[in-house]
Amino acid sequence: MKEIILLLIILVGCISSEKSIEKTAGESIEYDYSPEKFEAALSSRNPIVLEFAADWCIYCWEMLPTMRELKKEYSGKVNFLTANFDEEKELAQKYGIDSLPAFVFFNNKGEVEKKFIGYLSKKGMEREIELLLK
Repeated sequence: MKEIILLLIILVGCISSEKSIEKTAGESIEYDYSPEKFEAALSSRNPIVLEFAADWCIYCWEMLPTMRELKKEYSGKVNFLTANFDEEKELAQKYGIDSLPAFVFFNNKGEVEKKFIGYLSKKGMEREIELLLK
């Protein structure tokens, strides 16, 4: 009986996860990180938000609308780059990223100010960005 209940719990979790991804069908995560773009962002003297994401990460998909809004709201003030976690393993290791979504916040001097791993609300992201801009 315990095995059946456990199996049902696992199945419900898988089904609800699939529904989360279905909501964003037709969208894609835009991976725009490259070493050249990162260097250009550093030379702009604006703060940088480096996001690590992956197509298989449900929370990355849930963050997608928030990140798009923030990119528009802070255009010209903050540089946003998204790295593909699966393709940028060395970069992820460099910043100690082992879970997703993950964000590395750089000040306008290119120094890491903060690292956050996990889902972050829009208000939480705005708070961290505003701290970078001070």
